[in-house]
Amino acid sequence: MKKIRFAAITASLCMLPTLLTGCIFDPVKDAVDVATAEIEESITAVERESGAWRNELPQLTEALTSAAQDALAQGKADVEQVLTGTTNSVRSLAEDTIKLSGLTAEQLVASFGAEVRCNLDFARTRVSATLRQLSDSLKFWKENDKKLPPPPAHSVCQLTPSSVEASASGEGQWAMTFPANRIIGIYGYDFTSTALPGVELRNASDVMVRESRVSVAYVTRYQINLDFSGETFEQIAEGYKFVLRWPDNPEPNALSITLIRPSDIKITAVNFPNNNPRARVDVVAPTVEITNMGGQPSGDLVVTWKPGPEDPIRSQQITPVRAGEKRLVAMPTYTYPHAGRFAFTVNAGGLNSWNGELNVTPYANLPSEAFIDLSGEWPGGGGDRGKTMAFPRPAAQVQLEKDCELDTSRGGGSFEVEDIDHPERKYTISFPAGYNFDFREGTFWRSLQSVYASFDPTGSTPHAEAQVTLKGLGGHGIFASRGPERFNARFTVFTLCPSK
Repeated sequence: MKKIRFAAITASLCMLPTLLTGCIFDPVKDAVDVATAEIEESITAVERESGAWRNELPQLTEALTSAAQDALAQGKADVEQVLTGTTNSVRSLAEDTIKLSGLTAEQLVASFGAEVRCNLDFARTRVSATLRQLSDSLKFWKENDKKLPPPPAHSVCQLTPSSVEASASGEGQWAMTFPANRIIGIYGYDFTSTALPGVELRNASDVMVRESRVSVAYVTRYQINLDFSGETFEQIAEGYKFVLRWPDNPEPNALSITLIRPSDIKITAVNFPNNNPRARVDVVAPTVEITNMGGQPSGDLVVTWKPGPEDPIRSQQITPVRAGEKRLVAMPTYTYPHAGRFAFTVNAGGLNSWNGELNVTPYANLPSEAFIDLSGEWPGGGGDRGKTMAFPRPAAQVQLEKDCELDTSRGGGSFEVEDIDHPERKYTISFPAGYNFDFREGTFWRSLQSVYASFDPTGSTPHAEAQVTLKGLGGHGIFASRGPERFNARFTVFTLCPSK
């Protein structure tokens, strides 16, 4: 039911002086008192019912407008001015509160990702509190030579969201990634367009680094927006924050800054189930631990493993690795064809590598050896200087047992040979591990040029080959005699063969 406003009743009664000779009417006092009473009645109604402000504020605006017009008609411009200001405040209060109440908690969550405490009950509370401030202001004006009190300081309910995120966009450069619209909403009450905050960038020790480039916009008495569109995020580091400094309240507000670093893929471990696999029989499959030490998820990755310098690459594709995640990747299997120490390489998406060595033991482990006697002599009584000849031709072969492997832990060596004309000059002939050349009686040492040995594990049975190369001596000595370019040797191959 619509209220009966006091202003009309008071004016009517005091227009009857012949009947009510005791009525002394003070237009200034009574107009302000009537307006104050109207406001306080609206306060009572709003506090009694949550949604009452929707009806009360328009009615109160109408009553105050009428009172201001009456004061102006009576020539009381100062009264009209203060009541018009109060009327405008009530009208603005209604508009701002309608905007706030139209924004549901779900909408605020959808827009800002967090629940805002300034909800509908808050609207009722703030309407009541603001009306009380207007009532107190009118009383203060009347009792203090028509001076209005200073406006109340603002209060902040919540910053939504309460932090911003910036992702690395280059070396030492950052770009804001959250919130996506680059707007931070400040919710509270008693905000004014003349008391907007300044925004500073401060370090972890709360020392100001610089003024921010954040734009501050007044929305309503309940909301201020911070627009980060112009902020460059220069000079920021871990622990930095944006701090709001207000002209009407010494209490600052802070926005934390979360720095999102790009993905940083590292290989943090490579483990082999067997650190001494056997060649030819044991299946080898390392497990690779991938860690994203950055702040963003990686893309799809291809993890590769090269078992040895001459071995084929094995690869495994994996899905993106989240920031901070450790991922165990089982690599494809491989069987080493030969024993030895192999330098392997693991690579994660071309971003990080891991190098190591793996000792592959022979499948065959029973020491054995085989030999063949070799001999050769330059035909025709000797060769010309500068010419060489290999014996035998083709190379001699030593047939080995099936699945035997060269044992490089034995054999190998070198010996010195003198020059035919200058004995003080010596040169070295060497042969690799796994073989031995035993030169015997009948060898003319100065005619030796080099030795050759090789191992071929392919085919139905493995075998080794050997050759000795002689050099032509030409005429030498006092009588310029030729030859003899000849040798007599035993060639031995050291092997490891499977146990029977």
